[in-house]
Amino acid sequence: MKKILIAVSALIAFWGVYVFSQEGTATKPAATTGLSGSGSVISNFTIDDFEDAGSWQGHMPIDLGLIRVLRREGAPGELKKEGKQNKYVLGAKVAYFKTGPSWFAVTPPRPVPIPGIAKSFSLWVAGRSFSHILKATFKDYNGELRFCTFGKLNFPGWQKMSAQISPNVLQDNYKLNSLDRPRGISVTSLLIECAMEETSGEYYLYVDDFKAQTDVFFEENKDPDDIQDNW
Repeated sequence: MKKILIAVSALIAFWGVYVFSQEGTATKPAATTGLSGSGSVISNFTIDDFEDAGSWQGHMPIDLGLIRVLRREGAPGELKKEGKQNKYVLGAKVAYFKTGPSWFAVTPPRPVPIPGIAKSFSLWVAGRSFSHILKATFKDYNGELRFCTFGKLNFPGWQKMSAQISPNVLQDNYKLNSLDRPRGISVTSLLIECAMEETSGEYYLYVDDFKAQTDVFFEENKDPDDIQDNW
């Protein structure tokens, strides 16, 4: 397991250097759900609805297997009941070379910054009754790679999964005000740690409606005339 995390960290670190040099952003506007307690505004932020999932990439050690990632037509039935117009999902197909420890990851075209202080992730996943473990990887305020776990994919069909972000993850420096270093985290990948005994043949993964629950109180209430600490 330690070797897998080291390998993933190296991959994400290399990939992050490249994508952070590209222009643009893959973020989508947040939909505020209202006040929750004193001094907080909780919002559901769409990381990706995968309507343009073809921009995502797959990564896997070349000696362990091959991975293909594409946009696939379809959507969870529950999303359709909610009136959402999702037509596509992200699909990943893995062909294992041998049975043993393995992993693969799917990454957005560039890291996705989450506004505010992220509390949790949610994601619709089509399981195939495998014991693989799904995680999200992200960079904290200092750019360090972090992980949080959704859980095992040992269920059939679509299921909504969630992952809590540890309150110990650094997401802000409350004594610094600078647009050059915005607070929050940036999502770098969805990581699948494969169950060793189930790494033979082919494996299919489908995901949709990747979201973060985040507190945007500061973003909605900051002083517009505050001076920037960027000199």
